Amino acid sequence: MPEQRSAYGPFIGGKPIAGNGTDIPVENPATGETVCSVISASTDEVSQAITSAKAAFDSGVWSKAPAIQRSKVLSTLARKLEARIPEFAEIESIQTGRVIREMRAQLGRLPEWLDYYAALLRTHSGFVAPTQGTLLNYVTRVPLGVVAQITPFNHPMLISIKKIAPALAAGNSVIVKPSELAPISVLEFAELAAEAGVPPNVLSILPGGADVGKAIVSNPIVRKVDITAGTPTGKAIGSIVGSNIASFTAELGGKAPIVVFDDADLEAAVNGVAFASFVASGQTCVSGTRLLVQSGLYGSFRAAFLKKVESITRRMGNPLNPKSTMGPVVSSRALERAERMVSQSGRTVVAGGSRMTGTSELDGFSFSEGYFYPPTVVEGVKPEDELFQEEVFGPVVTLTPFQAEEEAIALANNCKYGLGAGIWTSDLSRAHRLAAQIDAGLCWVNTHHRNDPSSPWGGMKESGIGRENGLEAYESYSQSKSTIVNIASAESVKATDDWFADDGTEKRPTFTPSAAMHASFIFVFSVIASALAIAISSPADNALVGPADSITIKWTSVNTDPTSFRAVMVNPSGSYTQELAASINTSLGTFQLPPPSGDFPLGKDYQINFMGTSASGNPSGILAQSGKFTVGYSTSSSSMLSTQAPTTMTGMTVNTVAAATATAADANASNVNIQPTGTNAAFSSFQISAGLMASVALLHALAF
Repeated sequence: MPEQRSAYGPFIGGKPIAGNGTDIPVENPATGETVCSVISASTDEVSQAITSAKAAFDSGVWSKAPAIQRSKVLSTLARKLEARIPEFAEIESIQTGRVIREMRAQLGRLPEWLDYYAALLRTHSGFVAPTQGTLLNYVTRVPLGVVAQITPFNHPMLISIKKIAPALAAGNSVIVKPSELAPISVLEFAELAAEAGVPPNVLSILPGGADVGKAIVSNPIVRKVDITAGTPTGKAIGSIVGSNIASFTAELGGKAPIVVFDDADLEAAVNGVAFASFVASGQTCVSGTRLLVQSGLYGSFRAAFLKKVESITRRMGNPLNPKSTMGPVVSSRALERAERMVSQSGRTVVAGGSRMTGTSELDGFSFSEGYFYPPTVVEGVKPEDELFQEEVFGPVVTLTPFQAEEEAIALANNCKYGLGAGIWTSDLSRAHRLAAQIDAGLCWVNTHHRNDPSSPWGGMKESGIGRENGLEAYESYSQSKSTIVNIASAESVKATDDWFADDGTEKRPTFTPSAAMHASFIFVFSVIASALAIAISSPADNALVGPADSITIKWTSVNTDPTSFRAVMVNPSGSYTQELAASINTSLGTFQLPPPSGDFPLGKDYQINFMGTSASGNPSGILAQSGKFTVGYSTSSSSMLSTQAPTTMTGMTVNTVAAATATAADANASNVNIQPTGTNAAFSSFQISAGLMASVALLHALAF
């Protein structure tokens, strides 16, 4: 390992420090030798790092830096990392035991994550919300503050950078606790980040065990915790984070099913399933562990797969040898777990199953001092068995036949985890169908382990919450902020907006207090609006259509002022406006609007505005408004009729009933009923396929 150090300590204040915590030896899993020691962060150092991170955040040196500046720093960091990939790959191989060719391939892509979020900073934008009234409501995203990340041993650099990149991009101060089994590369990366321009205390690395992790996530200054760990650990940390009302992202355990159908290409499937199962010595949360093979292919797949397993085992050797196929598991504890779960299963072990000793056929490397466990295949495992349900986190797979697609889905989903899954088939229709039915956050078809900075990564069920990668990760490290600006002139505001006017009259455009309060109630609950659509086929394009005989309205639970409305039918584009009634008394319950006179164009959007009356006697101020609907006609009514359930809101309740089947009972149940009851052939039937919008008095909605 280049420039090998005998000891590392925490990285705080933009530089490594000696540390006052516990001395943790970092072991090479391939040899059992101590690589170096790492001094964990003490309790005081954890507190100091978090306090300093908060001070850095509050200073704005990074959190308020222009997006283009943060983007440039991330791009610089990507280039610096790129130049040191060979060195970092060797560090990763030594501290994890993973073969060097895996680490070179994996780390070679890591600059892409930094580049992706650097590019996102240059392209991501806020938006203007369609707030009603003379208001400009722009929405931006702001960082959370101090965020904490706990990363595992199996992909020390990959998973750390997957988390660090979006957190830094969003403007946070970041605290990372790497696994005590493999912290060296993350500590080295922090020094690289400082060289690239990340300010002091914006990125801190606090090595240590569970005590350090608990001290970090328990600190109320921390506003988000992002972990990759086992499910029990995730549950324990989640309860602490929840008590601080902080955000939580967790990528947890997995037990990925790999479903191989009869029509899969045998050679491609065998090669792909071996990669899914044994890369990283099976120590990934998405490793293929439950191999489900359709009965017609089972025999030939089994034979070819076992041959592949034998080949992988025979070519295992020194992890630093580029020809070595697979390394050891990470620790003696991991080795003991694999041995125990396989031996206690009581099922048939058809390959592997015991610790490797002796020397490598490939290069004479001694397996005896390391934690080498061969690729292992177990048959006859039942769905209720521990080996089918629980993570081994080692190179152990179960091999199970199935008959039909439905059985494959049931077996795949018969597990508390739902992180990754794989499907091998030449029938892409089946692949899409099955992918939709498997409970997994990641589903690969005819491949596995493919990852990209743009692709969301996370699990369902007990495999976690939230997502890494992509826009979702960036936004999870930020929060939206609405800024609402009244753009009306001062004269207009003085004339219309004085809630506590001295003369005792409320100055709120078109609102009395009860109407305004009612509108704000709807505003707070997001004004549930369902669109009215009249779906009718037309035998002639651009035809003009005659009006219906009547439009029936029923008010219920009316709680708005004034009690009298004017009804105006409009085309929102402005090409059609017609007042249908000058005065509607809402206390009447059910009443009829007269039809619009004359013809109106086919296929246009219409809506009915219920309005007040201005001092000059003209319609003024929209107090309630229907959804948009399209008018057409049909000469065949039987297939065009339907009845919809009511949509209810305080103020007015609306519903739809097809005219040709309307009965007295329907009339009582309905609220808005557009009924063409005449003999005009062009209007033999209407079908209303959704509810009328129930947006009441939102011209200037108040948010109390």
